Amino acid sequence: MIVQIPELAEELKISTRQVRRMIDAGTIPFYKVGKRAIRLDLDEVKAAIRLHRRPAVDKNSLVSEPTRDIPEGAGRCLTPTKS
Repeated sequence: MIVQIPELAEELKISTRQVRRMIDAGTIPFYKVGKRAIRLDLDEVKAAIRLHRRPAVDKNSLVSEPTRDIPEGAGRCLTPTKS
């Protein structure tokens, strides 16, 4: 089904601004009709989103302790002081 940006935003439950960001980033396919009009194929967009979606995190696989030693002084903000 061919849709316009507001229709796609409503279908995906996101803002029209987010749809435009996804278009600009090249995340979703679109078609230009004339100089300004943009149309999107809903099935193509959903397929593209599935490809770019991050896999769910398994909470049981999370490590509760650091996997490497953190050097002494790491993470401190060292800003030059004025004399």
